[in-house]
Formats: sequence, C-alpha cells, structure tokens
Amino acid sequence: MLPRRPGAAVDRRALSDWLDGCDCDTIVSVEDGPDEAYWEYIQRGRLYDDLGSVLREQGRYRAVKRQAFPRQNCVVTVWKREGR
Repeated sequence: MLPRRPGAAVDRRALSDWLDGCDCDTIVSVEDGPDEAYWEYIQRGRLYDDLGSVLREQGRYRAVKRQAFPRQNCVVTVWKREGR
C-alpha cells in the first residue's frame, strides 16, 4: 500500500465539507479493487481517493448497492441520501 500523501487530511476535510453542502440525492463512488497497482496515479495522486471512506464514516448517505468489477479491478458503490 502506498503511504498517504501529506495533503490527505486536507482532502478529507474538503470532501466532508463538500458532502455537508451537497444537495445530490445520489453519489456514485469508484474505488480500487484488491490489485491497487492497476490504477494510474497523476502527479499529485488520485483525486478523491478518500471519497469512499468519507462516505462510509458520515451518516448523511447510505450505500444501497455495491458491485465489484474484477476485470477492471474496481468496486462501484451507489450511495443514496438518507431521508429522501
């Protein structure tokens, strides 16, 4: 596993702030599968690396469907806003 980059805490805070102000009913996240080497990194690292974990930690959205795609080495999760 790669070490977290220094700006990760700032990114997590920005994601949390975005979720707090988000009026979307549905969010779709695409995360790494078990073989993390499959994904390419940009210079700064992947944007929104922590979206899935931030969504799991907050209570505003809940996961309603999760599908693994082994050939693409990713997992797609559909999140719905609670109370709507």
